[in-house]
Amino acid sequence: MRNKSYYKNLDIIRVVACIAVLLYHFGLLKGGYLAVCTFFVLSGYLSVASLFRKDKVFLKEYYYNRLLKLYLPMFVVTLITVSVVSLFPNINYLNLKPEVTSILLGYNNYWQLGANADYFARHTDSPFIHMWYISILLQFDLIFPFIYKMLDGLRKKFNRVIPVFLTGILTIFFMGYFCIFSLNHGIMEIYYDTFARIFSLLFGVFIGFIHCYYGSFLLDFLKKKPFSKIMFYTFLGLLVILYFLVSAESSYFTLGMIAVTLISGLILDYAVLDSSYELSIFDKVIKSLASKSYYIYLLQYPVLFLFEKMNLGNNLFIMIFLILVISYILSFALNIKNKEYKILRYF
Repeated sequence: MRNKSYYKNLDIIRVVACIAVLLYHFGLLKGGYLAVCTFFVLSGYLSVASLFRKDKVFLKEYYYNRLLKLYLPMFVVTLITVSVVSLFPNINYLNLKPEVTSILLGYNNYWQLGANADYFARHTDSPFIHMWYISILLQFDLIFPFIYKMLDGLRKKFNRVIPVFLTGILTIFFMGYFCIFSLNHGIMEIYYDTFARIFSLLFGVFIGFIHCYYGSFLLDFLKKKPFSKIMFYTFLGLLVILYFLVSAESSYFTLGMIAVTLISGLILDYAVLDSSYELSIFDKVIKSLASKSYYIYLLQYPVLFLFEKMNLGNNLFIMIFLILVISYILSFALNIKNKEYKILRYF
């Protein structure tokens, strides 16, 4: 994992999950909300992998990188959305102000709980109803480098099995908490509460430590093609089936979230087996879309909201086209580390 080879299958997972969420927001995939569990697992896994590559973890560097990658795009999309919304006289910005504050300060998931917002109600009363997910990521990123440094310190002082063991125990504990919590609370409390959702992130962290310290635990014959490829697409197919079948109203809601989390973690064993340095045209397309998946997520509800307020109808293809175009523009403009085309990016 220390080399810079390209893991195409990781991006395939990301693109599939991104499409699932997009189709859910457009009302076309009833279980697409489950793909957020996949994103959580990937986030936890990649957080470990990115820090493992470094000889030493510097908090300033970590937070600066997360600021550019996670917070800045969210801030800009929120600012642009509020600016556009303010042009409509029938929309009262004061109603959005506390919501925007909760987004920028990273507690929107709890704000939505207090406001009795319903993510599953299939409405566009707010352009920011999907921002709860970003808030949980921000909360996780705030404490994760300290957790990583502590666990890696235990590995250096004692044994590398300790970080794996502790993150495994924490995953089981919070998965149990999620199950118990789901028995006594409403669906939105289950979906929005950070402590109820943290098990997906922790499972990704757990798999990440296993891969970094031990590599894949798969038997040798399981790592060979075509079997590894068949297994990867089998797991991916199972995820897609769950995205299609398990609606928010289903009695299998809790089980579905756990199943998607576990499958999303297990598929990583096969995803990291296939790496390359040379990219085909298909690889380049997948890589490009995956790199814009965060922007695509950020823009979905603002575009839906504005189309409704402007009475433009529910034209799926035009909305997807706009989301993609704006995603690529913002990705180009906010690539702060790129010193080329400065004037064009600022413009």
